[in-house]
Amino acid sequence: MKTLALIRKELASYFAGPLVYVVVGAFLLATGYRFYTTLNSYVTFGFGMNILEHFWEDFFVNHIGFYLLIV
Repeated sequence: MKTLALIRKELASYFAGPLVYVVVGAFLLATGYRFYTTLNSYVTFGFGMNILEHFWEDFFVNHIGFYLLIV
């Protein structure tokens, strides 16, 4: 029970200031932009295959390390 109280206290202290909202917003904005541009390129060029066949692999496997590095 003390662990749950500690977690609640830590999360409350993280979200007390505006900095976490700026960081989360920037992360979501960068991820959304990358998602949009990757999907747009697959729709535009097609690459002669199923559009979503390799889209998720490219989006999550090749770029998730970059986004985790930012956070």
